[in-house]
Amino acid sequence: MRTYLSILTLASLLLALPGRAETRSYAIVVGNNEVPAGEAYTSLARLRYADDDAVRFYQLFSRLSRQVSLLTVLDKDSQRSYPDISNRTRAPTLANLRDQIEAFSKLMQRDHDRGDQASLYLIFSGHGAIGPDAQAFLAFLDGKLTREVLYDQLLAQVPATYIHLIIDACHAGAVVGSRGVFDRELDAKSVRIQENEARQVFDLPDMNRYPHLGIIIASAENQEAHEWSRIQSGVFSHEVLSGLTGPADINRDNRIEYSEIHAFVSAANREVKDPRAIPQVSFQPPAQNQNAALIELGQMRDTAFLEGNPSRLGHFFLELANGQRYLDANLGQMPWARIAVPSGREVFVRTQDQEAAFRLSAGQTAQFAQLQLKQRATSARGSIDLAYRQGLFALAYGVDYYKGFVDSVQSVSVKFGVSRSASELRQSATSPIRRPLAIGLLALAGSAAAASLITGAIALDAKSEFQDTLYQRPGQELSDKYQRYGNAALATGLTGAALGLAAWILWPPGDGPAPIASSHQAGGGLGQMTWTFSWP
Repeated sequence: MRTYLSILTLASLLLALPGRAETRSYAIVVGNNEVPAGEAYTSLARLRYADDDAVRFYQLFSRLSRQVSLLTVLDKDSQRSYPDISNRTRAPTLANLRDQIEAFSKLMQRDHDRGDQASLYLIFSGHGAIGPDAQAFLAFLDGKLTREVLYDQLLAQVPATYIHLIIDACHAGAVVGSRGVFDRELDAKSVRIQENEARQVFDLPDMNRYPHLGIIIASAENQEAHEWSRIQSGVFSHEVLSGLTGPADINRDNRIEYSEIHAFVSAANREVKDPRAIPQVSFQPPAQNQNAALIELGQMRDTAFLEGNPSRLGHFFLELANGQRYLDANLGQMPWARIAVPSGREVFVRTQDQEAAFRLSAGQTAQFAQLQLKQRATSARGSIDLAYRQGLFALAYGVDYYKGFVDSVQSVSVKFGVSRSASELRQSATSPIRRPLAIGLLALAGSAAAASLITGAIALDAKSEFQDTLYQRPGQELSDKYQRYGNAALATGLTGAALGLAAWILWPPGDGPAPIASSHQAGGGLGQMTWTFSWP
């Protein structure tokens, strides 16, 4: 009986073990076209595409994050382009930002209490400026978001494993153009503003206080931040969005790190000749892990993939059926790349003079080599628009450029030699489905193992009592009990082993330690379960 109680206690502890920790992400996207209130800012131009940038970030993180909040006011053209998103927006006010951070913080605390990890993305596109009090701020409809409020009042309360802050703040000017259909827009033009605005909006905070905070900011002294009508977006936001969808993944591990986005943006602007057209940026990965991933492509939902060798295309861009410029890239030095695209939508692949189209369901893959490119019409423009068209993404992004860039800025490089095969990457794309199914099978396997231990203990106890009895009838009953529970222990043990093997097979590749169940014979032929952990 003592043996039975000991094994029962062990089985109870096994069932009480927590499941594998998951990482849940939340995103708050802010886009504000409006100029800050006050006479000091009358020379600032109202932005055209901060709302469009916000929509694109919202669409990206809706395929990745648990919950996404969109704080923007869509103009008429954007409402026509994104009719299904208009009713999901809230005004870009400080009050709404505070409410959303408080709501997400409660959800992240619950995640933490369950043993899960949580990440927060905070993205801002809009105006930044310096007030009469010499304080830098980001412009919201109801006021100014200062450095102290952002870091000390808002982000300090967030119980996240990582916080990723992306700011595209047009504080020194804007390159704007008349809005219109692609290939029928007016040339971009430069809008000068006051010199006292030409300062960096936010210095990086004390990273010792925020070791889990990563920052990407487009800002620079005596430079202009830009929008370009040809891509209907802020140039920097477009470059970041382009890289996050896959082209920046230099080591092919299905993860986009800070150094990869930094190098990708640098390569995109390397051949732009007009200095007014080059957005200056600051990158700072989380101090506690400078290889922290911004994006894991395999975790994206409602996603298909374009992959293979893109080098023959040179500079190319992807456009969706509603005219949205989805990404730009020049992967002329990349022998293999993988790009995540929204499933169920027509996608156009376009070069300077050719184009192809495809549509994929979730989880499907198209190959660059299979694209049937046809001739397309081109047109010419001038001024800064010409500088962008001829210089932006003109330099090919590849391993040699990445390594040289990382060395030049003394950044922490991604790990090379960890790239996975195309089949492995396709398998990882199903992680959101495979993981919960594997966890469910693992839970059933644990229950079966516990049942095997309990019935085995009962059988062993019956065997011990059988050996001590001197009477035939009680002995026969104990013998029957031993056989019955012994068979049950063996059956549940084999079931647990089978379920554990199925969980191991379904566990997403490269996604941490996966449980492996094995069985062995012990204790008079009774099946017992041994659980170990191994890397798949």
